[in-house]
Amino acid sequence: MEREADIPFYEISTGKLRRYLSLENFFDFFRVFRGTIQAWRLLGKLRPHLVFSKGGYVSLPVVLAAHFRHIPIWIHEADLSLGLGTRIASRLADRIFLSFEETRRAFDEDDERLMVVGNPIRTSVLRGNKARGYALTGLRRDRPAILFMGGSLGSQALNDLLMAIAQRLVDRGVQLVHITGAQEVEPASSELEAGGYRRYAFLGPELADAYAISDLVVSRAGSGSLFELLALNKPMVLIPLPLSASRGDQIENAYIFEKNGWAITLDQDKLTADELFMTLAGLMEDRSRSASMISRQKKARGLDAAEEVASQLVAFASTFSGERPAAGR
Repeated sequence: MEREADIPFYEISTGKLRRYLSLENFFDFFRVFRGTIQAWRLLGKLRPHLVFSKGGYVSLPVVLAAHFRHIPIWIHEADLSLGLGTRIASRLADRIFLSFEETRRAFDEDDERLMVVGNPIRTSVLRGNKARGYALTGLRRDRPAILFMGGSLGSQALNDLLMAIAQRLVDRGVQLVHITGAQEVEPASSELEAGGYRRYAFLGPELADAYAISDLVVSRAGSGSLFELLALNKPMVLIPLPLSASRGDQIENAYIFEKNGWAITLDQDKLTADELFMTLAGLMEDRSRSASMISRQKKARGLDAAEEVASQLVAFASTFSGERPAAGR
């Protein structure tokens, strides 16, 4: 993406931050230390006026290096709760953008650095086209379609759940667009495909067109996908990553979306194929609940996060007259 946008890209060493005891923590400490040195040297060469961090453990060495060079630091937290990297970075940040109003609770009430803006989304997903979506999939326009995706890498658990009920859904006239990721998935029968089942390991720019033809989306609960679907006013059934595979951030994100009436949340650890089938079939047969989600989504705020953050960055940049900070800062 950075190469397509003609943005300079630099690789540095980093390590994963864990909240539990692990021998890898020992090695990753030195990886983070090495990455901080690499970032310190890069920042000395590039001499930026500001470092903007979108979070994640890969950004921590850059934030630390910026702090040591006395470069202003702005950060953004995508999830409801702070990841460990963001928690550390927030102590050094001059401005903190948040996706959720509820995240304010992690800070002092009078913290003037905070600004709730939502989560920036790709504008490309807002330009989906139904005609292209139907041409891509070959699906029928007169039947509802469900988009089923398990996150950027796919999900074996979600793929297995869908394959257990796919034929039953197709038999009810529901078409399925299934993004599997790199996971192994059992072959689809010719009967299933004839009924309107389409499978893709990955969709790039075409994802916007798949969104466009979808009446309902079943998804994990990563903040990026959630805010994209919210901006598109898509009814959602969310199956967040369980605690056994995450720190619980997706569970918290999904809870807030359900609380606001924007989605339905299902617990993977308790979810059966029959329960998933009944939920999806019920939503397809009774559109009132989907309509209620859409109505509530249209009232949501914080969907212009990209524009808001960009305008803040431009305003900051306008205070300079082309001079570069000293390399030794």
